[in-house]
Amino acid sequence: MVLLLLLSAIIPLTQTTLQTTFILGATRHCCYNSEQLERKPGREMVTFLLMCNLAMWAMNTSETSRADAHPAQLNLYGIWTWTIISMPLALICV
Repeated sequence: MVLLLLLSAIIPLTQTTLQTTFILGATRHCCYNSEQLERKPGREMVTFLLMCNLAMWAMNTSETSRADAHPAQLNLYGIWTWTIISMPLALICV
């Protein structure tokens, strides 16, 4: 049970790190000559990946902002305390 809780905390952290790295990498690319400016290689792929990234972020934010998404923390703190603790975190993510 503890291993599952640990993995469920580490995997979103890894996903967020990879998403942030991808977004920062995508914003640094630019065209260096006129041929690249006309062809724009990889534009469709980067746009698709950014849209998928945005959709995954929206789903994760809406799912994890609910109090019942974290039963271990809910049992430890109680419903009102966990709501007070998690609400500012949910607002920061939005």
